[in-house]
Amino acid sequence: MNKRKYIKEHNINPITLIVASALDNGKIGIKYQSLKKGSYVLIFRNEYFKDDIYLFPEEIKWDLKDYDYVKKDNPFYDISFYSCYAELDLKDALGIKFEYIIVSGKYQTEIRSFETQNNLKKWSYYSFVDFQHGFNDVTHKLINNLKSLKKCNLMLCSGDLTGTSANYYEWQWLLDNNDSFSDVLFNSAVGDHEYWAKYEVHASMFKEPIPYLNIMPAANNGPDLEKNKTYYFLFNNCLFVFLNTQDSDTVDNENIQNQLVWFKEVVNNNKGLYDYLIVYMHKSIYGSFENDTRVRKMMRPMFYPIFDECKVDVVFSGHDHRYSRTHAIKDDKLNQDGTYYVDLGSSGNKRRVYEEEVDKDPLCARVVKIKEEELAIGAIVNVDVDKLSIDIYDQDLNKVDYLEISKKKR
Repeated sequence: MNKRKYIKEHNINPITLIVASALDNGKIGIKYQSLKKGSYVLIFRNEYFKDDIYLFPEEIKWDLKDYDYVKKDNPFYDISFYSCYAELDLKDALGIKFEYIIVSGKYQTEIRSFETQNNLKKWSYYSFVDFQHGFNDVTHKLINNLKSLKKCNLMLCSGDLTGTSANYYEWQWLLDNNDSFSDVLFNSAVGDHEYWAKYEVHASMFKEPIPYLNIMPAANNGPDLEKNKTYYFLFNNCLFVFLNTQDSDTVDNENIQNQLVWFKEVVNNNKGLYDYLIVYMHKSIYGSFENDTRVRKMMRPMFYPIFDECKVDVVFSGHDHRYSRTHAIKDDKLNQDGTYYVDLGSSGNKRRVYEEEVDKDPLCARVVKIKEEELAIGAIVNVDVDKLSIDIYDQDLNKVDYLEISKKKR
């Protein structure tokens, strides 16, 4: 194979799939894919840095050639990338904008940016789920419309970033072909599609979400066997915890049990450092009755007692491609001091039909018919001194739901 010709014909940039993420203790992680060794991140001087800063990342060479069931007509299979990762410790840089480019030989990216946490009690962030199905026509519109409505420096997702994790072109469409991710810190939970190698063959799945782990930065503070898939970070006055609910064929295993033990430890170790506890996990334990029925039957009794004990404020999930949210729930019953569960449905164009059984569930507070109305859903979460308020919008900025959560006594 003529590598240079292949790269040109397949429209692959020397630097591709760039993501900046929030890590714990005020650190920032920057990750990207490079076609060759020796690239670096240049951060321009600002009120924090008196001079330009050069970051030379860790580089790990990877491809998917050893996986027979991966499609052979995409760059992840045909060529090797260097997964490049660098960290910045910016815990004392509050509310400062950082601009940077990435350089590889004669090639350099356009200027990208992010802002650090601002240490305020009043701030906002974006929340999404299930971008999935690469090349859909609504995801970027939804993201950019919400960004035009309110400027935030943090964007979070409940997983399923692409339909097929092994497809380079879906990642390229999501991260490269739009400026949606060029000026925010972006973190995501692992979804089941992060394990998918072929969309049309359900059984062809990775044991580990290999492309996701090479592309997405995450705090390396999870339990054993779950590094970079399960993690947490403090941001302003919120503790965010990201859980891995595994691939489609897994609902009860040792890794999930270990995560729940770890979750309690994280909450106990961070007592007094946050006002709100917010969980991101892909599968919704109070979502659909029909889709992935084992989640309600097997995972719900595993998770909710821990969430009750730890006084979780809200859990954002997806997976079902149906929008629903609960009243406050504690001990699997209505309780104003309990946890709210928001199944955001879909921030892309994969949607399932309205499910009447969910609508009639006494624990359910709101259902939106996203399939029938062709809606993509996203949220702006507003953090205030005494409450969380969550504005739910469609891709045309119609507000389809609203939720207000009072701050718990901890």
